[in-house]
Amino acid sequence: MEKSVKIMLELEEKDSNLHPEKRNISVGHQIRNAEHTSDEKAAVGDSWKRYWQIFAAEDYPSICPFCGEELKEDDIDGCHINIQRLHLYESNTYYPDKKYIIPGHHACNMQLGDEFVVECDILAVEAIEKD
Repeated sequence: MEKSVKIMLELEEKDSNLHPEKRNISVGHQIRNAEHTSDEKAAVGDSWKRYWQIFAAEDYPSICPFCGEELKEDDIDGCHINIQRLHLYESNTYYPDKKYIIPGHHACNMQLGDEFVVECDILAVEAIEKD
C-alpha cells in the first residue's frame, strides 16, 4: 500500500472517533458467516468493504479467506463473520454474537451461517453500525 493511501486511511480512522476491536485470524481458525446483516450499514465509509480498509489500513488480500481462491478487488464484499472461541473450562467451542468484518468473495459471503476454516491470515475488524 502506498504511504499516502495509508496516511489517508489512518486520518479517516482518527476522524471517526471509533475504536473497533481488531483480531488477527490465522490460517486454520474456524469462522462463521454472520446471519441477518443485510440491513446493517457501516458507521464509517460507504460500504463494509471500505470500513474494513479504513480500520485495517491494509491492502485487500489477494486470496479469499473463506475459500482460498484468488480474490480480485471488484468481487470483494465486506463480510460479517463470527469468530469461533474455545470455552476456557470446557472442551467445546462456540460462536459469540460479536460480529467482525473481513474481505472475501461475494459468493462466499452469501453462504449465510456456513462455517469456514480460514485460508489466509487476515485482520478482522469489529463491525460497528451507523447510528
